Amino acid sequence: MCHNPHTDAKPKDALKSCAESGCHSNWRNVPFHVGAAHRKVGQRCETCHQPHAARVDASDCTGCHQEVRKGEGRLKPPVPFDTTKALRQSLRLVDPGRSRGQGDSPPAASPTDTFSHQRHRKLACITCHSNTSRQSDLTFERPRGCQICHHQAPARSECSNCHKADEVEVGRPLTVGIAVPNHPARQRPVVFEHSTHGKLACAQCHTTPVSLEPEPRAKACTACHNEHHTDSTTCSACHRTAQITPAHAQPVDAHAGCVECHDQSTVTQLSPRRSFCLTCHSSNVDHFAPKECSQCHLLSSPEAYRAHLSSRVPGP
Repeated sequence: MCHNPHTDAKPKDALKSCAESGCHSNWRNVPFHVGAAHRKVGQRCETCHQPHAARVDASDCTGCHQEVRKGEGRLKPPVPFDTTKALRQSLRLVDPGRSRGQGDSPPAASPTDTFSHQRHRKLACITCHSNTSRQSDLTFERPRGCQICHHQAPARSECSNCHKADEVEVGRPLTVGIAVPNHPARQRPVVFEHSTHGKLACAQCHTTPVSLEPEPRAKACTACHNEHHTDSTTCSACHRTAQITPAHAQPVDAHAGCVECHDQSTVTQLSPRRSFCLTCHSSNVDHFAPKECSQCHLLSSPEAYRAHLSSRVPGP
């Protein structure tokens, strides 16, 4: 059925007919056989296959290369794979239809390799590499290709294993929009500090699939800080900025009538305690601390003066 007894007198004669016989004539339909990395040996079936036991583990690239090196012949496939050399060459998206995921633009060629094959030895090589290209190019683009695996279970992952302190402890500059009734919205620069949010789980803010970018509400700080006007909140911790004093300068009565600009629901939660006053009067942070400012300057306790914040300022 497979061999011609008149021409295949010896085993080596039979090997010559493997690629042309009726049994294996469709070998070219396998991308692995005709890819740039293996096309020169595509018809040398015995390089990878044992006669009458053609099935091989195509994912065991390292094992196959090691066996080929042990055998007789001039084939010396690379083992272990020189990933530093591969990075120095241009990284291309190979065979997009087989890739694990589309990603951002590939990084520039790097002089050193930061990827640990030893750490990923449980994965089959073809999980990340194409078996049809000469250089075994990646089937995805970084960083998204890596994130597809490493960000699969963010709620259970220990982010600090990959994201070191020098990466997350740097303050992140952000711009948030501030708006009050009857006034145009104002953009304000702020700095997000991971250290002050250490009690929160990373996945609470980093929710975008794959990339784990913070959601828009988290970037705008409104996901957590939208309703933060409470009696115990230290207002000056966030609102002590250079824009505070000009916005409340005369003819605005900065000590009453907050509802002229701010929502009534917000103002009713405020109390003119020391931290509230220091939002504008930051230079007096040590002035008779920790005494309440209202006792001397408004001749009233914070609780008693609280009602004035919601009163309307009489018109001219």
